[in-house]
Amino acid sequence: MPDPTPVSAVLLYDRDVLINVLIYHYRRDIKGCGCGWAELGKSHPEHVATVYEESVLARAGVSGA
Repeated sequence: MPDPTPVSAVLLYDRDVLINVLIYHYRRDIKGCGCGWAELGKSHPEHVATVYEESVLARAGVSGA
């Protein structure tokens, strides 16, 4: 039976990853993010949180990240 807990529910906090994400994903202006991301009607904080989660998983070597 597969574990029903999503991988993101077991993420560990990683200060170094958070700092790097915040540096590269600053709010440039109303149009988008410092990384170039811009999606009309989408949440910038959600974008940053997603990048952080994906980065922590990638650093941990979790497949699918």
